[in-house]
Amino acid sequence: MAKADSKSVDEYIGRHREEVQAILQRVRSTIRKAVPGAEEVISYQIPTYRLHGGYVVYFAGWKEHYSLYPASGHLVAAFKDDLAPYEVSKGTIRFPLSQPVPVKLIERIAKFLAKEAAERTRAKLAGPRKRRVSGGAAQQEVKLTKPGQLRRRTSARPRTIDDYLAGLSADKRATLEKVRVAIRSAAPRAEECISYGLPAFRLNGRVLVAFKAAANHCAFHPMSGTTVAAHKVELAGYDTSPGTIRFQPTDALPARLIRKLVKARIAENLA
Repeated sequence: MAKADSKSVDEYIGRHREEVQAILQRVRSTIRKAVPGAEEVISYQIPTYRLHGGYVVYFAGWKEHYSLYPASGHLVAAFKDDLAPYEVSKGTIRFPLSQPVPVKLIERIAKFLAKEAAERTRAKLAGPRKRRVSGGAAQQEVKLTKPGQLRRRTSARPRTIDDYLAGLSADKRATLEKVRVAIRSAAPRAEECISYGLPAFRLNGRVLVAFKAAANHCAFHPMSGTTVAAHKVELAGYDTSPGTIRFQPTDALPARLIRKLVKARIAENLA
């Protein structure tokens, strides 16, 4: 992927090899056609499309492939047969640069993600409906999340990062989605998972990094006091403790720094 910071999608694409530029322009035009109302921006140093106040789809170019994000669990299930020829890990779809751009498939994926984004926005604006149901000696308050489905306030732990993010406020969800994308860009082979209730990335069977939303802040977990200590100058403006970096949604960790921390963790795990 282009390493230097880019201020626009044109600049981002222009930093790639000429033959790759043509491919990325095709991907770009396909997404814009599929989601014509989306705003095109650079977020965490990769092309991003924003709609209904949230992030819909990202793409990035690499040495031998280009990627689309996020590949939610629902998307992967819905496009299972179509995605069979491609490499798919949790959160990422990789398309080889050596093959023709699957325009129709990318268009359908972008529309699917736009629909998911719109549904999240509607659900957020509507808020949860509440009902009172009897529960033995005392009544218990529960949330009605879908027709015919009741969920107790003490809900089960999330099974995926998408589940985790869906339960957050809009500002924290948007901030941590950017953190997620930055981690993916630094460790494209890492597997997304939930570890001890936190969104995490696992590489070579070991948890690499994690992140979370707390009541009054967000946090990035390099899972290593050594990594935090080694970057203490760059982290001077943040609240840190061994293995944890805390920040506000309005003052998120820069993508460049997240990528640097992730790569440091990869090197540490390989040592």
